[in-house]
Order: sequence, then structure tokens, then C-alpha cells
Amino acid sequence: MLTAKALPASKSISEFEYRYRSQIKGAQCEALVCSYYLEKSYQLVEQRMKTPFAEIDLVFKSPDDEIVLVEVKSLSSFDFLSERVSKNQKQRLMRAFRYFLTKYDRVRMELAVVSQDGELLIFDDVFG
Repeated sequence: MLTAKALPASKSISEFEYRYRSQIKGAQCEALVCSYYLEKSYQLVEQRMKTPFAEIDLVFKSPDDEIVLVEVKSLSSFDFLSERVSKNQKQRLMRAFRYFLTKYDRVRMELAVVSQDGELLIFDDVFG
């Protein structure tokens, strides 16, 4: 005869819940960054634009008709900023940046970092 014991309750959240929370946080950070650019008279072209190489979080047209690609990252602390974008991700973003250069005369890529306190830090022209 087999008896089944209840498994101990997990103290951590499920993978599904973790992904869900990450998506919500990502959307909130993207909305904050989007508001920042819109206040500076940029026009939103597309969110989460898929290229053959990488997904670009936000694509804007600047007031002087430059295409601005924005990668959005959230951090609990700016202390770990250098580790937030992996080497592979940098390479994919560089390929996507080059892809846009074949389609538009003026393109720049920026990195927007949002702290858990909602502080925004923009690194402009990261591949220029």
C-alpha cells in the first residue's frame, strides 16, 4: 500500500508567476521610458519591434527625424548596471542597430535603465 504525503509548500513563487511579474514590471518600465521620450516631443513608432536579430523595446522618431532605438532595462540598483546587458544581447542589439542603418539614414541606439525607485537613467548613442 502506498501513502502519499503532501509536498511541503514552496516558499518561492512559481516560474509562471515570476514571468508574469517580470512582464508587468517590464511593461511599467517601458511606459515610464515612453512617457519620458514623448514629453521631449519624440513620436513613438513601435513598441517591441521584432527584427531578424533582436526585439527592440521602443522605437521613436526624434524631433529632428532621427530614428531612436531604445533598450529598456530595470535594476534593483545601478550598482549592477554593467552586468545587466549580456555579451550576447549586446551583439544582437548591435546587429539590429546595423539592420536599421540599412533602412534609415540617421539611427541611434539608447539604453534606458529604470531603478526600482522609478529613477530613469539614459545612456545615449551607445553604438555611435
